[in-house]
Amino acid sequence: MKHLKKFNLPKLILFAVFSTLLFSNFPVTVCDGDDLSGDPFVILAIGQSNMEGRYGSDLDDESVYGNLLAWITSTQTFGRCQLGKPPFGGNAGGFGGKANNLALRFGIRVHEATGRPVRIFLFAVGGKRIEYFLRKQILSDNDWNYEDGKPHAQFKKSLGDEIFGEDNEITKGLSRIGQKHVDVVLVHQGEANVVVGDSTDSLMKKYTILLEELNRMDYTRHLTPIIFGEINSRYPNSQNQRDAIRLLSLNHPAVSFVHWDGIDEVGEIEGRPGYNNHASGLGLQQLGDRYYEAFQREFNNQERQ
Repeated sequence: MKHLKKFNLPKLILFAVFSTLLFSNFPVTVCDGDDLSGDPFVILAIGQSNMEGRYGSDLDDESVYGNLLAWITSTQTFGRCQLGKPPFGGNAGGFGGKANNLALRFGIRVHEATGRPVRIFLFAVGGKRIEYFLRKQILSDNDWNYEDGKPHAQFKKSLGDEIFGEDNEITKGLSRIGQKHVDVVLVHQGEANVVVGDSTDSLMKKYTILLEELNRMDYTRHLTPIIFGEINSRYPNSQNQRDAIRLLSLNHPAVSFVHWDGIDEVGEIEGRPGYNNHASGLGLQQLGDRYYEAFQREFNNQERQ
């Protein structure tokens, strides 16, 4: 596996100096999409609002130095990741992504540990069921409906068609950096499904189809780590989602999951009942750290096999 392959020290020092000089004077840098330097570590992140992130941070914005870029659909390029600024400041070209999100925290940890360039694909929309992330043909075949009464201006069809259909965003972004596969998939999704009563078996089926879609498109290989996150236990039927991802981890060798308990939460907000089910800025960083630790464990397990 190449997931945590390190640069040698002289190259890492040179890379760090070059990156600091390159980025220090430009609050936002959009590259031309053909940045093939180094060996990019590619993150695909999918989910609802706790994957999408928060506009503001409960902490001071964390500086992001080095080669961390996120795919921007509106410009068809990669833009520099920086908390509070585009592409993670409000809208990553139409596909969610706010000033503080766990995928960015995960990417920071990877870059700090390895020195590798990081490329992030973030497809997250708050309040959407997992059906929204599957192709319309799959929904039709299973008599599922992704219409949930919460239309998003950017999406006139299933997001699954945008990311798994023909001429989709992931393939376009990967081709710009000379890649075919991603190195890890991060998923935090399920709140919208459990509140409408999805059972553990139902979620298992839908999550399994998501895994099959990733494999069908050749984005993941047999042992590409796929990490799910538990949802907040305050949600009705939350145990259904927690049980589903545990079963997935038992049935699929590369799937693991992270716990929610102990994550810092937003707290009560007047007029926003249920909003305290969300991670705070600190909580998003904690989640990113937990996903990274799960990735390290999975990597170590595969190395021992």
